[in-house]
Amino acid sequence: MISSEQVRLAARHLHKSEAFCHAAAPCEVSPELLAKVHLYLDGVADYREDRVESARIRIESGPPASAEIANMMIGRIVSDSIR
Repeated sequence: MISSEQVRLAARHLHKSEAFCHAAAPCEVSPELLAKVHLYLDGVADYREDRVESARIRIESGPPASAEIANMMIGRIVSDSIR
């Protein structure tokens, strides 16, 4: 789940004119860096227990309000657009 602060920072970043300047430029990644990333990811859990528990609690308390869902969806879209 994305926090309101993350959305705020993403939106601020999108307002900067140079935010997308380098998005189209090809990026070469060294094989050494890729190997390090793969090694790190091999040690990461497939899921985060804290997120699973948070979801369980939310489900038990009933469905979220439509406005809350909309805010989370928009926040995710804004944040993903700067990746």
